[in-house]
Amino acid sequence: MSYYTYRLKYGPVFKIKHYMFDIKFHSLKQFSTFEGSTLCKLLRWIGLYTNKYNSPIGAELFLSSSRDFDEHYLDNNLRHIATICRLHLFQKAKSFGSKVGRLIGVLVTHEDYYYILMDEEGNKWYITCCGKLEFIKE
Repeated sequence: MSYYTYRLKYGPVFKIKHYMFDIKFHSLKQFSTFEGSTLCKLLRWIGLYTNKYNSPIGAELFLSSSRDFDEHYLDNNLRHIATICRLHLFQKAKSFGSKVGRLIGVLVTHEDYYYILMDEEGNKWYITCCGKLEFIKE
């Protein structure tokens, strides 16, 4: 790799420590198509789209219904999360600590999957899908 190619890929121009913007998707098909596209490969090559939390360009997809989980585009992790979402959507749940909220959906990002919980006042918070949710029966 030449010096100029190295500077283009790893140089100070592309070493931005925060998001420049997020790409928002509306379906798993769009998200999967983008992940396999030439544009995505180019953005990864120059360092603007990475699988890290401080990637300059982020991607996100909000899934809030069982119809949103298209079976053709699910990997094993997302298939398990889709099952949890189908069984427990809008049910009260508790995770770390004593905070209780309702499961309202799943956020798929370029780096991880997150459960979205909302309390009675309308405050939302995100819990990584690596964590465990304890569902509360009413």
